[in-house]
Amino acid sequence: MEVAHPNRAARRALASNREHPHGQHPKPNRAFGKSQVAERYGNVHTRTVDRRVERGEIPPADFHQGRLSYWWESTLDQHDEAAAREERIRREAKAETEKAATP
Repeated sequence: MEVAHPNRAARRALASNREHPHGQHPKPNRAFGKSQVAERYGNVHTRTVDRRVERGEIPPADFHQGRLSYWWESTLDQHDEAAAREERIRREAKAETEKAATP
C-alpha cells in the first residue's frame, strides 16, 4: 500500500533533495550580536560599532533584547551593498572630473 501523504520527516527529506527553483538554497537570515558585527567590520572594538552606528557607517540595530543589540545579516548585507555602490559612483565621478581636467 502506497501512502499519498508521507509523514513530515519524509516530506522534509524530499524537499531537501530537490533543487531550489532559483538554483540555490536561500541564505538563512541570522542575527548578529555586537561582537559579531565588530568582527565582521575588521575585528574592531564593540564601542567602535556604536560610534560607526552614530556616524551612519553601520545601520542601527534591528532589535534589542534588554541591553543587547542585534542586527539581521540581511540588513548588514544590504547596507554593505549600498555603501559599495555609492563608493563606486563616487570613484567614477572623481575619475571623470580628473579626466575632464586633464588637457
